Amino acid sequence: MKMWSFGSYYLQKLSEHDVLYSCGMPLYHASAGGMGTGMMMHTGCCQVLRQKFSASRWMEDVKRYNVTAIQYIGELCRYILNRCPVSPNDADCSIKFAVGSGLRPDIWVEFQRRFGINELMECYGATEGTGSLFNTVFLSNLEMGDHPGVGCVGQIDPSRGFRFARYDVIKDDFFRDENDFLVDSDVGSPGELLIPMLEDNPTSKFYGYTDDEASIQKLLYDPFGDDGLIYFRTGDLLSADEYNWVRFIDRVGDTFRWKGHNISTTEVAVELLKFQGVREACVIGVEVPGDNDGRAGMAAIILGNTSPAVFRDLLNHLRMTLPVAAIPIFLRISCNLSVTGTFKYRKQELRKQGLDLKGIKDQVYWLDPRVKQYMPFDEEHYRLLMTNKVRL
Repeated sequence: MKMWSFGSYYLQKLSEHDVLYSCGMPLYHASAGGMGTGMMMHTGCCQVLRQKFSASRWMEDVKRYNVTAIQYIGELCRYILNRCPVSPNDADCSIKFAVGSGLRPDIWVEFQRRFGINELMECYGATEGTGSLFNTVFLSNLEMGDHPGVGCVGQIDPSRGFRFARYDVIKDDFFRDENDFLVDSDVGSPGELLIPMLEDNPTSKFYGYTDDEASIQKLLYDPFGDDGLIYFRTGDLLSADEYNWVRFIDRVGDTFRWKGHNISTTEVAVELLKFQGVREACVIGVEVPGDNDGRAGMAAIILGNTSPAVFRDLLNHLRMTLPVAAIPIFLRISCNLSVTGTFKYRKQELRKQGLDLKGIKDQVYWLDPRVKQYMPFDEEHYRLLMTNKVRL
């Protein structure tokens, strides 16, 4: 807690006169514990805690407690946009500052403008992490037009020594050169973010887990063979452009390979959520019987209308916004998507179920290659795939 609170102190955005709303996050999470309680400890502001998050009553709480700042994670912002009743006075609410992580680019501008949030700070880091990134976008920036920082987690300070190592999603391991050293990813290309531990920077030290073996797995010793430093593995794939703007791509293990292409589950989910009828989306790669071209995309989505016309419109939208290989082959139409205590989708459960229709309660659709449209998927279609009578 002490380390988190010091990290929050450097934000220096609040005073004892502010009211900070933590949106129902558990305090063991870095967001609520560090950026929420840590801020309260250092500034003396009032922190409002809610036992259970409610998107529909969010604005009621904001008004009741005269909230001036909020601490968020991205999916909560989407819930708020979808479920909080719209009012013409939304932009006149008391919120002046927002800080959090995981705000997707497709809702960033809408969220900040709708509630008139003067300053929004998107952060990247982890509870046990050894480094972080911050990106502040002002409402005035948005009013002037497109802002390069929307959708980014920050800009890298080259002196900090962050590096992005090329990652092979098929082998689930790093690319290595002829000397078995890691290889830096190209500008604009994804790589796992590795953060060096620096002797003159105590905040860069990794203190480890209670499991010694797990701690060892998080550290790499002189992995590039050129600086002698120890690096902390973030487990995240990110990319940096020529201006050092950094974008989150995916968790290591989430990106999958299909038809010779690397598919980012995060990027596919973003495009799905841009379609008006899709309220939530979780994307994974699943093994297909009889197919050796990698893992096919499956999206578990909450879709308001499941008429044939909606599926046609959805597919047209995806064809215009995604590469062909990235368009999900399978859709699971869910009533709700299971999340963890920190509002992350339980992808591992979906991966275990895969295409096992006996274990899936949701209606499943597939992009039937015979008609090139999304159609209901059943056991007969599964047998066609298994016997190679139909190829994807």
